[in-house]
Formats: sequence, structure tokens, C-alpha cells
Amino acid sequence: MQRATTCLFLALLTLASAIAQLTLHPSASVVRPAGRWADTVLVSFDPQEPLAIVRRVNSMGEQRATHVIFDKHPSRALEFLLGPGLVPASSDSVLFLKVNRLKLDELGGRSSCTLHAEVIERHSGVARRLYEGSVGVTGDRCGKDEQCHEQNLLNALQEFFHAYEGSQASGSGQDPPMADLTTPFAVDPTNTPVLRAQAPKRGLYRSFMDMRMDQPDSLYAFELRETVSSLGGGHIMKLKHATNAIVEQYWGLSDGTNAYVRMGDTFLRLDRSGNAFSTRVARPDTYDAGAAVMGGLFFGLIGGAVAASATASSNAPILCDLDMLCGDLVPRDASAHTETYARNIFQLTRFAKESGTITVECEGLPQVGLTKGQWTSFALPPQASDRTVRIAGASSVTTVGIETNSDDVNVYLIDVKKDGTVTVHKLNEQMRKVVIDDLKAADRRP
Repeated sequence: MQRATTCLFLALLTLASAIAQLTLHPSASVVRPAGRWADTVLVSFDPQEPLAIVRRVNSMGEQRATHVIFDKHPSRALEFLLGPGLVPASSDSVLFLKVNRLKLDELGGRSSCTLHAEVIERHSGVARRLYEGSVGVTGDRCGKDEQCHEQNLLNALQEFFHAYEGSQASGSGQDPPMADLTTPFAVDPTNTPVLRAQAPKRGLYRSFMDMRMDQPDSLYAFELRETVSSLGGGHIMKLKHATNAIVEQYWGLSDGTNAYVRMGDTFLRLDRSGNAFSTRVARPDTYDAGAAVMGGLFFGLIGGAVAASATASSNAPILCDLDMLCGDLVPRDASAHTETYARNIFQLTRFAKESGTITVECEGLPQVGLTKGQWTSFALPPQASDRTVRIAGASSVTTVGIETNSDDVNVYLIDVKKDGTVTVHKLNEQMRKVVIDDLKAADRRP
């Protein structure tokens, strides 16, 4: 069912065992700037990668991971959002939208959308970048309204186009010709002034792009003080005499020596190394739900548990890198990420009639050999489509599609008949629990 008042339709596809995924069905278009826009949108991110990992509470009161995807290839979905009037990509003098990063998120009931994109013009066979930039928008609390994500996606696209129009009106933002349209966008000193500066200019950053372009707001006089919980050396700072309402207007700041990124009501020092920046995020002793929401909304890749507080802690801080496309903080330690992967367990039943070894192979992963009672498990990064598992016996081969777009635990029982025929059964919730409780670590392969 579609609602005429919305530009996108979000459908929740529910499996019997858990929430599966949110699927975005584009149904209208944004207002794009004037120009001959191509009917092809270029995406440089993995088109199989979900746009979001949203944590929702299911009917049993359990918090489960829900992954957000488009109902078609992202380039086609984004093309649809540009609306009518597009011209063939083969036409001359045409504008392309190239999306390098698109992430939806939800934490504490609020949705957000982060977008990094470029506008590329091709004329007489030569391509040049007219504009590149990133935007981030947050919305009101979603509640039970899943359409909060659709509105943030539209708002992000619209905000990006407004920024592009502003750069064209001022005559800024044009880069030298590019080799071809598929050239990846690489952050370097030629397109990132803050990397060319001996020290960043003093001022307040309203957005990450202000920091990248070394263009802070220098009109507002401010003073800083180091917090008592700082990790030392001016690592965690606060604005003196500033209310939270004022602080929350800014992405970060510079004291004229170092740049800082805001987390909650504090600012974390960014340490530069080459063309990269990093910072240390204190791992809190106790969970602060309010700060987790704030930290998660602005730094979704960190996760609520990491961003819960920037206070002193007996635990070692987490080293995070600054993503130079959109300004997210990304933990270097993989254990800091909350696992949201589905686990798919394959066990060869102890009652199989054939006593030989069968092989289980998931695309892209090593083959595993199983004998009676043995089992293996695949935990794969979430993708929009199923992954194929191939199960082969002495005289029979079968394939099974496994989903990776939830944090479900799925169990597949493999049986081998007397004639060597291999069959696979996906167990229901009750039987799945029985098998999981009976699994022995010694029987796991590899």
C-alpha cells in the first residue's frame, strides 16, 4: 500500500522468527537543480551493503537488528528519486550525480541520514567535478512511524542539491578534469585545505565540510577549558559560558592549533597523521543512555556503547579514525562494533544413513568437511540479497540460500539418504533451540 503524502514507501518484511529488514520503495522525486541531468546515477559504495543497521524491538520485547535496503539496485533507486526529465547518459553536456556514501541510522528512536556525493559534468568527452560535499540530517523521534527514514533521505538529497547550487552561484568548487566518471573520490591536500594548513584556522565548525575546507565561523568569540575527565594534553575540552543549545549547533571547533570534534557537550581533540585524523574515545564505566543517543546520532559507526560518554574511565580509551568523507568516527578495534550479523549453522545429523564426509561451502569462504554430528557456522556481513551455500555428498549436490540481513541465528540440518542423496531442512524456532542447546564445541568445524 502506498501513501500519496510520502515520497518513499517503507515496508517491513517480517520473518516468522524475527524482524528481517526494512525495504525502501522510491515512489516520487526530489527537486533537483536546473541542468541536463543524466539518467544514470553512479554509486561507488558496495550496492549489496545495507543502508542502515537499525535496532528495533520485536513483538517479544527483544531488541533485534533490522537492515534497511532499497528494493532495487541503489543506482536505479537514486535515479528514480531524481524524477522525470532525465536525459540519456550517452548525451553530451550532461550532469551526473555520483554517490560515494549513503548511510541511514536510528538510535534512541531518532533517524538520521549521512550522504557524500559529487556533481560531475561531462562535455565533449571530458569529465570534471563541479562539486563534492557531505551532508548529515537528523529527524524527529520515529516512534512507530517507519517513514522517518524516507524523509531524512529526501532531506539529505535536497540539502546536498542546495549546497551545490550555492557553490555554483559563488563560482567555487570546480576541480580539474578527471580521467573518467568512475574515478574514486580521494581526499588529499588538493581538495582538502585543512590538510594544506600548518594549523587549522581558529573558529567553530557548523559542519564537517567546514572543518575539511578549513572555513570555521570566526565571528563568535569563545573560550575553552579542559575537562577534569580529559585524557590529558587538552584532549577533551568544553566551551566556557555556553549552553547545550549553543554547543549543539556545531560539529566541532579549532583553537588555532588543533581541530576538535564534538561529542555530546564536549569536544575531542583530533590528532593528525599524514592525510588522516584520529581521536581517543573514553570507554565509560557505566552506560549513559542520554549521551549514547547523542553520540550515536552524530557518530553512528561508533555505536551507543562507545559514545555513551566522554568521561574518565578505568578502561582503556578506544582509538577512532575520522572518516574523511562524512566526518564519522570509526573505531579501529573491531570489537568496539556491535555485532549485527546473522549466524547460519549447518549440522550433519547424527542419523545420516551415509557415513562419509560431506562438504559445505559458502561463496567466498573456504570449504568445510563434516561427518555425522559435526557442524559449522557462517557469520557474514549483511547484504541485500541471499548468499548461496553448496552442500555436496558422494553422489548428490544441493544449494541453500542463507540471509545475512538480520542478527538471527538460523539452523540447517543436513541429512544423507542411503543412496547418497543430500537434503537440507531449515529448522523452526522450537527445533532450532533444541539443536543449539545440544551443539558441542568439539564437533565444530573448522
